[in-house]
Amino acid sequence: GTTIPIDVFFAGDILLYAIALGKEGSAGWWCTYCKLMKDEWQTVCHEKGLPWTIAELTVHAELLLQSTTATSARERKGVKTIPVLKSIPISHYICSLLHILIGKGNNILEHLIDEMQAVAESYSDEYIQAQRDI
Repeated sequence: GTTIPIDVFFAGDILLYAIALGKEGSAGWWCTYCKLMKDEWQTVCHEKGLPWTIAELTVHAELLLQSTTATSARERKGVKTIPVLKSIPISHYICSLLHILIGKGNNILEHLIDEMQAVAESYSDEYIQAQRDI
């Protein structure tokens, strides 16, 4: 018989990635792909973080689970349990464009309205209060 090579990919939102990687509850704070925390990966022109592998996540989780002392958030790196999907490498996790576009779209819309108002001639105090109330 003929063997057909198959690459398996994983697609979902950031929460599902976090659950699959054993990092549930850390989706907003820790990068899915590397070991950087939010304050590091949100910095403009930040240095590239060290990438995770499923094997490294597994070893890290096992060490944390065996530890008898409390560990800090930076030591845990968002890891809570052993990864659920050990057969799919993190490089095969496909980022959900829908969630990125929703977040970025909302951000752009919010700032666009602010910018439009900043360059407008002026708004009455009543208008500004009505907008805030909405």
